[in-house]
Amino acid sequence: AASFTQVQSIDPGRGMSGVSSARGFVAADYNGDGYSDLFIPRGDTGNQGDVPLVFINDGAGNFVAKPQVLPAEAAPRATVGDVDGDGDLDIVYGATGDTVPGDGAVLLNDGNGNFMVGQSSFEVSAIKLGDADGDGDLDAVVLSDGLALWKNDGAGNFQFHHTVMPGANGPYVVTDFDGDGDLDLTCSANDRVQSMV
Repeated sequence: AASFTQVQSIDPGRGMSGVSSARGFVAADYNGDGYSDLFIPRGDTGNQGDVPLVFINDGAGNFVAKPQVLPAEAAPRATVGDVDGDGDLDIVYGATGDTVPGDGAVLLNDGNGNFMVGQSSFEVSAIKLGDADGDGDLDAVVLSDGLALWKNDGAGNFQFHHTVMPGANGPYVVTDFDGDGDLDLTCSANDRVQSMV
């Protein structure tokens, strides 16, 4: 039978609300050493609450905080992908709430798990990445006043392109449903599950 052994307990801080903010974290290899690290969207550095935190895996499942200055507004639901085409994993996040738009950002990785703010004020509620236009870079399908496509210029800068589905207000999936090599959508809109290919 499978079993697990606790090797570490991380306290990310209480955040501005006074309760633990470690929810919606994303595991990925941010420094390219082959081990999954952690991005915690909302933690506490000790002097400022509700800030994103990066923890690097030592290879044995122990995580060490990697101090860096990141924007204070971060969403519980972040997504990861190589948005600037340099071979490492970047982080994109939107609103602080589940469905209410707010500030977000694109964090560009230098390959060692150090992030710099690229695009800021990415005011969307949820983000999923995929190559929507077939140009080889990752675009963003976002939830904000409906479901919309934001196109990537290849350097990690996103610009609104068009609204895909007005009225979309819930969970959505971006994948190739019909096997033709491009992205399709399924989302919750107007009390129904809508699909687009």
